[in-house]
Amino acid sequence: MRTLIIICVIFFSKNIFAQKGTFLVGGNVNYTYNKIKTANQESLSRSFEFAPVVGYQFSKNMTAGVKSLFAYSKDENSDVISSNRIGGFIRYAKSLDKKGMFAIYGDLEAGYKTNKTNYAISDTDVIFEGGYAEFIPAIFINLKNGFGLNFNIGGISYEHLENKGTNIENNINNFSIDFGKTLSIGISKNF
Repeated sequence: MRTLIIICVIFFSKNIFAQKGTFLVGGNVNYTYNKIKTANQESLSRSFEFAPVVGYQFSKNMTAGVKSLFAYSKDENSDVISSNRIGGFIRYAKSLDKKGMFAIYGDLEAGYKTNKTNYAISDTDVIFEGGYAEFIPAIFINLKNGFGLNFNIGGISYEHLENKGTNIENNINNFSIDFGKTLSIGISKNF
C-alpha cells in the first residue's frame, strides 16, 4: 500500500514545467493514516488531499492556469476538518543552460478558500471562507524529452478567512514563510 501511495504522489507531482503552446496537467495526492496505541487508549486518524493543476504555456517563459485543493481529515475520537480552495496561478520559468536541462521557476497563486470543522463534542459546524495568495519557487531538472524532476523547499503564503454562520466575529490571518522547512519532490512530463 505504501508503494502505491508513493507512486501516486510522484506521478501526480504538483509542479510541472511545460513548453510554449503546450498544456500542463498535474497535481499531488496525499493520504495519511495514523494509529497510536497507548496503555489506556487507541487513536486512529486519517487524512486525504488531492490538488489538481491545469495550465497552458502561452510564451517561452510564462504559464497560466488553475490550481485547486480538496482536503479532508478525521480523527475517530474528535473532529472532522475539510478544506477546499481554487485559484489561478501564473508561472515564470527560466532555463539555466542552453540545452534546457535545468530551469528555475516561480508560481504565484491566488484564490478562494473554505475551511469547515465539525466539532464532535458539540456536533457544531464552524465554516471559514476567504482568500489566499502564495509564491512557490522551484527547480526543474529535465531528464529526457520533457520528462523531469521538480524540487521546491517551501515558499511564502498568506490567507485571510472569516467565520461564516455564527454571530461571533472571528477572523483568521495567516502569514507564513517556510523556506527550508518543507521539501517537495515530483515528476513531470510535457505533452
